[in-house]
Amino acid sequence: MMVPYTTCEFEADDEIAAMARYLNCPVLSYDSDFFIYNVQYIPFNTLEIKPKQVILNNDKVLVMECKIYKVEYLVANFGGLKEELLPLLATLLGNDFVEKRVFNRFFSQLKLQKNEPKDDLYTNMPINLNDNEIDSSEETDNEECDDSSSTSSNKENTDSDLQNLNNNHINGMPEWFAEYIRLNKVPRFYINLYTHQLYFFSPQAEDYSDEDASLCALPILRYVFDILTDFSYENFIYVSRENNSNYKRLVIDKEYSISRLTETSFNELNNEQLKKYFYHFIKQKMPLLDYETIELLPSNFQLYMISILWWISNCSVPLSHIHSLIITYIFLDAIDEKIGTFRGHSFFNNKHSKKLEELKKRPFVPASIEEELYLNKHKIQYEDCLIAGSVLLKHFEIDDSIRKRPKSYDVRKIHSFAQFQSCLLQFNGLNTLCGDPFKSTIYSKCYNGTFIYNMALKLENQDDPILFIEQYLKGATSVLTFYKSLCHLFNKCLTTMNLTTVKWSNRKRRSRRKKKEDDDTKFIVEGFESHVVI
Repeated sequence: MMVPYTTCEFEADDEIAAMARYLNCPVLSYDSDFFIYNVQYIPFNTLEIKPKQVILNNDKVLVMECKIYKVEYLVANFGGLKEELLPLLATLLGNDFVEKRVFNRFFSQLKLQKNEPKDDLYTNMPINLNDNEIDSSEETDNEECDDSSSTSSNKENTDSDLQNLNNNHINGMPEWFAEYIRLNKVPRFYINLYTHQLYFFSPQAEDYSDEDASLCALPILRYVFDILTDFSYENFIYVSRENNSNYKRLVIDKEYSISRLTETSFNELNNEQLKKYFYHFIKQKMPLLDYETIELLPSNFQLYMISILWWISNCSVPLSHIHSLIITYIFLDAIDEKIGTFRGHSFFNNKHSKKLEELKKRPFVPASIEEELYLNKHKIQYEDCLIAGSVLLKHFEIDDSIRKRPKSYDVRKIHSFAQFQSCLLQFNGLNTLCGDPFKSTIYSKCYNGTFIYNMALKLENQDDPILFIEQYLKGATSVLTFYKSLCHLFNKCLTTMNLTTVKWSNRKRRSRRKKKEDDDTKFIVEGFESHVVI
């Protein structure tokens, strides 16, 4: 979308405020901290998403109504409040920094009626302090000043302790690792894997009566862990899901590991050496993968295809699911670029009704790849995209049959695609870690869950998905030629690697009796600032 953006290592409030002042624009957020910054602030809940037409300089324009808060308005509404005191106000309001008990003595002095409404708490705070309490407070302050002189003698030891603490923190996350995170050389979802030897599975829609959909990608994750830690650990902890939706810890040991390519530390590897690590993994785990065939694919589909092939080799995958992924990629990456990002089926067909009627009268030209493959999406014709869009756009909408009968929703299909998403995620993570030997996946250009599910339903009973799609998109010749070219290369990889797909069965798995919750599912993970209990 060509929208400029930036990222921060930690909480970005200060940077957001600075950028807002520089650009002279409001901050759209729901963080009350922006009340205190010298910026205009629009709370999310005041923004009207539906555009409203207004007259501006004699022109009709669409606007979104909202409420903008300014510091001067805030200060003017509270007598005695000054702008320089606003940071203190933020400290008092924020529960992240100051525990409530710190203010127990303060709140104990508030004289409120028993049934005092909460809304009046900030406007009715009579605090009565007698002279004895003031004197006592002053004496306490003096005592604290006296104590400070004795405490100062321990300053050197305290500084030493703090220095040791800082060193330990640096040892926990070396400067090079922090820099790699900043530069996106290490994906952020691997931070815990490196610092705590711990990885939490990615929760997603799947069949909870079946095993964790992410398990098929564990060999990739283990290799990532080995690269990050220079192959120096025996195991790490993977937090997984049990069949009854409870959580469990899995010890991922070296049974998933492969040999180390070089003895050079990860942070000392150059880009070419890093890329060799990716190819080394493929050579060990997918030895029959044909790189020459992969390189014929569009650059943004190569890693996607490798993920598909891994998915097939490690899971039971129906052929219809593969073709639904290919069609989805073609629509999101190629057709959308030609016709625009329409998602309303009826609106699209009404808008282009005359043009579509004209296109139906064109002579039929069959899609053929006998002479050469058609792998340049830019050669796909606009008119063919209109025909394909008029047929396929409805698959971006949830079918009415599912709304009426929610139980008809096939969770096993969702589970299968969840397995694929796990493979795609880990391959993209490994690809980033290894210096991007392949173009990273742009998920919005290749994956839409609703569309994929609906296409899988459409294709599940088809023995020959290619023949069906040819009839389904009849007339969209260049789209079909592109599709058949991708399918040809996929089938070539499938044959070379001796992989097979499975036939989809409509039989539903018997529901399993829910197991009694085991004490082992409640675990404590050490190594954080506080214990994490799940």
